[in-house]
Amino acid sequence: MASRGTWNLDKWSGSQWVAETAMYRPNENLSIDRLSTQTKVVLADGSVSFITPETKFAREPLTMQFLLIDNSDGFWGRMEDYVENNDYLRITDHLGNFITGKFISIKRVWLAGVDDQYDLEIVFEVII
Repeated sequence: MASRGTWNLDKWSGSQWVAETAMYRPNENLSIDRLSTQTKVVLADGSVSFITPETKFAREPLTMQFLLIDNSDGFWGRMEDYVENNDYLRITDHLGNFITGKFISIKRVWLAGVDDQYDLEIVFEVII
């Protein structure tokens, strides 16, 4: 398997961020979505208005896909521990952007006809 790019990963520990082992960059497209919190209201005369609360948008969870992970790689176990332990994490991507939140689910898919490799799908709930 060719070398994979990585992102830095920090875990909140009491009162500070502590560096963790870097994580792989997803090797499938990653959609970063925002959802408006405005509500459409039909007025008495049939016209339409929008109500926008103080919080104007919500960050949607990121679904990261990691393809062809070797079974001997400890990446899956580390990511599973973050989900099980509800760790508060900060990802620093390859462009220097911070993504803060928690891994909330992980799915490992064994690949038919491929020895000793699997795909991972991990959902990261963005908090900040």
